[in-house]
Amino acid sequence: MSIIKKILLWILIIFFFLYAIGALAEMNFITAIIAIVIGLILIPKFTQIKLIGQEIKFTPLIKTVIVIVGFIILVMVTDQQQVNQPINNQQVTQTPQIATSTEATTSIANKIASEKANFKAQLKTMVNSLKKYNAADYKQYKNELGSLRSETDLFSSWAVMVNMAKLSDDPMVKNLGKTLQKEASQIQMYEFPLLRKAYAEMANKEMWINNMKIRAYGTSYKTIDFIAADFADNKNISDAHQSSIGVLEMLRFNRANYKWIDNSYAEYTYFDLNSSKDSEVIPIIIK
Repeated sequence: MSIIKKILLWILIIFFFLYAIGALAEMNFITAIIAIVIGLILIPKFTQIKLIGQEIKFTPLIKTVIVIVGFIILVMVTDQQQVNQPINNQQVTQTPQIATSTEATTSIANKIASEKANFKAQLKTMVNSLKKYNAADYKQYKNELGSLRSETDLFSSWAVMVNMAKLSDDPMVKNLGKTLQKEASQIQMYEFPLLRKAYAEMANKEMWINNMKIRAYGTSYKTIDFIAADFADNKNISDAHQSSIGVLEMLRFNRANYKWIDNSYAEYTYFDLNSSKDSEVIPIIIK
């Protein structure tokens, strides 16, 4: 995980915990619980939980969905509390109603304004970071197979910010979201071919011991060959493809060929992949 991504993640975690503290101070327990849960889920090491004897795993996609849904619920709960506060005060007494309602409304409005300001600041920081893109900074993700996922996770975090900006009613936030999407798209169009090339080269070295050759080629390295004598058997082809399709689509390959011999004239089996375009800024799901 890059330093910028870590900083943004911990800023978001701290924000939700501070939000929970503020909610507790105002006796808004539901809001506080939601904020605490979101903050805990965002913690990198928080990946699973046991509930009624069942182990529930929190993948990056599930975390993203929970955060977005939780954020929407927080806003809805806050708005509902804003509406209900004057009604509750009316039931107690008529005299302090106006002052108390005004204070509650002002406090909620200030919180919402603060949240929007923080999100706008995060967007600006991310946009400025992407505008200073340097390919050398991304080489760290291509040193080993396991680190390739870290870069696609980074792409996913950009997509989440873009989607959240689209939901905003602030014109400036919407424009920042469009700028972020444009910058992210350009970087992905440059980086994905390098990720595919790096994957094929590293996988080829790793599978050499199993008498398998792997190579990526074609426009932007969109096609990948898996060559091994084992692929003369259809069962082996099916098993190999099922185990690799998730990574191949994550890296946005278009086609996977399974050959039993390295000969362009020999018959072989291939699969077209339902991958997104390199330019598409969307959360990346690995099957």
